Amino acid sequence: MTMSFKIHHLINKINESEPTQRDFDNVCRRKTKLELICISLIVFGIEICYAAETAFVSPILQKIGIPIEYTSMVWGLSPIIGFFACPILGSLSDECHLPLGRRRPFIILYSIGIMIGLILTGYGHVIGNFFSNGSDNINTFVIILTIIGVVLLDFNCDACQSPARAYLIDVSQESDHSVGLSTFTVMAGAGGCIGYVLGGIPWNFLNNQVTEKKMILLENDTWINRTEFVTQGDIAYSHKQILFSMVAVIYVICAFISLTSFKEIPLDSLKVRNNLNLDKSIDIFDEEEEKSPISYDDIISLDRMAIIENKSCGYNNIEMLRDHIKSVLNMPNSLLWLCITHFFCWMSLLCYSLYFTDFVGEEVFGGIPSDKEKNAELNQKYDSGVRIGSFCMGLYSLSCSFYSYFLEKIIYKFNTRKVYTFSPLIYSFGMLLLGISKSKAMIGIASLTAGVMYSCLFTIPFILVAQYHTKESFELLSNEPVQARGLGTDIAIVSSMVFIAQFFLSIFIGFFIKLIGTKTVVVFASSLFSLCASFSAQKILYLD
Repeated sequence: MTMSFKIHHLINKINESEPTQRDFDNVCRRKTKLELICISLIVFGIEICYAAETAFVSPILQKIGIPIEYTSMVWGLSPIIGFFACPILGSLSDECHLPLGRRRPFIILYSIGIMIGLILTGYGHVIGNFFSNGSDNINTFVIILTIIGVVLLDFNCDACQSPARAYLIDVSQESDHSVGLSTFTVMAGAGGCIGYVLGGIPWNFLNNQVTEKKMILLENDTWINRTEFVTQGDIAYSHKQILFSMVAVIYVICAFISLTSFKEIPLDSLKVRNNLNLDKSIDIFDEEEEKSPISYDDIISLDRMAIIENKSCGYNNIEMLRDHIKSVLNMPNSLLWLCITHFFCWMSLLCYSLYFTDFVGEEVFGGIPSDKEKNAELNQKYDSGVRIGSFCMGLYSLSCSFYSYFLEKIIYKFNTRKVYTFSPLIYSFGMLLLGISKSKAMIGIASLTAGVMYSCLFTIPFILVAQYHTKESFELLSNEPVQARGLGTDIAIVSSMVFIAQFFLSIFIGFFIKLIGTKTVVVFASSLFSLCASFSAQKILYLD
């Protein structure tokens, strides 16, 4: 009831008045740093949620009794949904006629999914206890509810970033795109850092009573006294409930600020403006035009015009799905290589983000995730390793945020090709050293290199997509008519590489871990995929 009221209040607040010409003027002017931060605050909240998910879901799933090979398969459920759903939803956002705008309705939809996912993931054990009514099938309820929560949380966190990026691009000028997307990445890194640090704090100290008891054990035929500390909760229960509750509150605040920062221009209003621009026969590549800054009105590209003129004329879902499939199968070569590189980057980074804390807990600290062995000492080592791993992943997000802040200057000095090629190499080398040494010192160093990788992955592909559309490179590189492409659709296609990567990883990584018998596999695989990304980045079309 409370959540429903908050969501209803949020929607009413966002759409409390009809957009005015003054709102449109605000959209069309240059944005300040503070305004770009407010627009990007949504990704700050998303990454806090994503940090809590990636750091603790694998340990949580193993603690409730799911083996590692099946744990990895759980991660494959949301990509199956996301790969097909996200680009279609991206197309829907391109032609959304709601007064609220084109992107914000979808951001709200994904946000509802994130909140439900946080509740089920954080409180799956409590809800499972309630529905089981004390029966022997409690684990079944807990497992089902937790898996549903993980799928919802994972899918919506990934999917929400596409309309959030499109929202940023839509309400800013072309001259703001680069710094805006860099700000977007800085906020993502900051959110991840806060999320991982929050996960590293043992929140169960708030409600755990630590008791001390004497135990009599028989070792080598001799009775001895031993002191053992017994806690009334562990990382899978009270800790996660407190953590996921805090994360939910933070996300609601961030989403509210972002969604109320700027009113979008509704599609019907854009249609009128586009028709006026068509009458003026604006040529954004005319030499006279290039001498002066291009206004927001003048850079409405051919893809948007085609969407407004064609897709708004009675297209049904089947036709839209067919057009989406065509846009994927007939994507330009430049976009194809960008997708391939993005795929390898995500394969590499997901090995790190989904399994890093589990790797640290077992391989570096020598613990075990399950208490089936009745070894409290090894279980505590694993829990400590997971929390330390979460702290180090905070370094990864901090590194991402710091690197992103200077990324525009780095690209200006070295060009986009070199930055996008060498960043995966740096990360590949760091993960290789971690896999070889398994030392506690290398945990932090490898995490810092992961931040460099994530910064480029989160920024450069979408800068390139924005350039492809605003400069109409698809038309310029082809002598034949090119299918009109929507910005939201192409952002979603590139973003959907995370779903393909996660799906393939979920199928194979658990099998290889079980076959080889060590979770060091994920670190070496991460290094290899990053190396592949560096090679494929050479084939991308760069416009700088």
